[in-house]
Amino acid sequence: MKKDFNFEELGKGILIVLSYYIGMNLLSHYVASLLIKYKLPSSYLYTFFLYIFVLSILIVIYRSQLITSFKDFKKNFKKHLPKAFEHWIKGFFIMIVSNLILVYIFHLNKSINESMNIELLKSNLLLHSLLILIVAPFLEEIVFRLSFGKMTNNTKIYSIITGVLFGFVHLISSFSAYKYMTLLLLIPYSSMGIALGYAYKDTNNICSSLCMHMLHNLLSWSIIIISIKGGII
Repeated sequence: MKKDFNFEELGKGILIVLSYYIGMNLLSHYVASLLIKYKLPSSYLYTFFLYIFVLSILIVIYRSQLITSFKDFKKNFKKHLPKAFEHWIKGFFIMIVSNLILVYIFHLNKSINESMNIELLKSNLLLHSLLILIVAPFLEEIVFRLSFGKMTNNTKIYSIITGVLFGFVHLISSFSAYKYMTLLLLIPYSSMGIALGYAYKDTNNICSSLCMHMLHNLLSWSIIIISIKGGII
């Protein structure tokens, strides 16, 4: 295992995740303070372009790997997509089952992150849809998958580490609401993160996990939109 695991790459990956999470929060607060200082109207447009700005930086940093992956995916997508889809299906099944258990046995409804997405879709459908369906998957696949790419060749270890980290970051805002029960929410979130890790590592192509991430977000987005239009939420 020592030969197969690179702790330096693990550290770099964690640093990227922390920089992304802390940096986004600091930039968001800075933009908010500017709006207040200059008495500008609050708009989700500023937040949207902030995400675009951060994504642009990451694309420049990882441009070589992204270009290589795109060329490989374009050539081998018929081989990569079925593998990635199989992993997504498994992760989706675990996520659904664990969510049902959490709702009906532990009475945990949804995370703060999910609640925020619902409210933002209600307030600005176009911009937040673009964020959910396109921008967020690109950002998160670079941050949580590509930045850890050289950490290990062991698919299982890689997927578990990146998947749990992916789930944890998505649930940080929920700790104040659910406290220690938030750890149970790690199961559905991490299951999808682990599945995306397998999709990436099994094909050695970030476009594979990116496609599955977009598919998953599209499905989640569709359910939320139908629920909003139907007056369910």
